[in-house]
Amino acid sequence: MSKNLVLIVAFLAVCTLACAQPKAQNLSSIDPRLINGFTMTPMKLTAAEFKGNAPTGNDNASNTKMLIGLRKLQTLQVNGSKSKYFFQIIPYFSFNSWLADTVKHNPDLQAKVLNHEQGHYDIHLLMAAELKTQLSETFFDSRDYAAGILGIRDQLSRDEARINTVYQKETNNGRNADAQKQWDKVISRALQAKSWGMLVAYIKGKV
Repeated sequence: MSKNLVLIVAFLAVCTLACAQPKAQNLSSIDPRLINGFTMTPMKLTAAEFKGNAPTGNDNASNTKMLIGLRKLQTLQVNGSKSKYFFQIIPYFSFNSWLADTVKHNPDLQAKVLNHEQGHYDIHLLMAAELKTQLSETFFDSRDYAAGILGIRDQLSRDEARINTVYQKETNNGRNADAQKQWDKVISRALQAKSWGMLVAYIKGKV
């Protein structure tokens, strides 16, 4: 199983997400869990979301692609040369994600693969919520805010990569059932608490 993460950053761009997604893809129907980065409601991945085709000669069971649309909107507060801004953060699951034919035709294997990919998906959503929180709480240089915004995004992206690395290694891409169950519990607790910090703390010392 493999996973690609793409961060789309567009400041004051009207077509931030429209340009990044297939025209038929409705963000609100795909993932209603995050509205401006805070409101999270349950969503379970199914095989129907994996509309991409597995490349020929690829041995992976699946490939999950997730994207984030980031927009800096209006100024909320000014303090001297620093400003706080309102940000819109919308993560979503790409229809280019795919399942191997062997997975599609094996219900038991499919359930295991989808559960493992759900973990990656939920980790990404928690990162998106944390991105929204940190950006919303930070005063940026009013004249050069981009560097500060990208700094926060890049740090969270690195943290997410580390978490996913440990997740993949410990679960052996979902093949280790006991490790997968443990991670399912950890991710579930983090989702309930809406706490990115719980995931960061869990992998501390492991990478």
